[in-house]
Amino acid sequence: MTKILTIFTSFRSGVPYGRASPYEVTQHYLTELLEKVKLFKESSKTRKSPMLTFVTSLGLKPNSCARQIPKSITLDVLYNSPNLP
Repeated sequence: MTKILTIFTSFRSGVPYGRASPYEVTQHYLTELLEKVKLFKESSKTRKSPMLTFVTSLGLKPNSCARQIPKSITLDVLYNSPNLP
């Protein structure tokens, strides 16, 4: 059975909701997320590799930090999935 770790993080303050552009991952935010994954691996003592995945409305803005995120899906993928009722 696959275990899913969900790390909920708040978006940076000052960024208006409803903006029509992809999310930009900064170096500071990426470092924070990778530290959370590291802490999870240490505390759970798992031998498996957790995969950091972003679920966003418009995807990620391509940059050097976003390339370090292994998986990103958008809401349209979820809503257009044939497996949904």
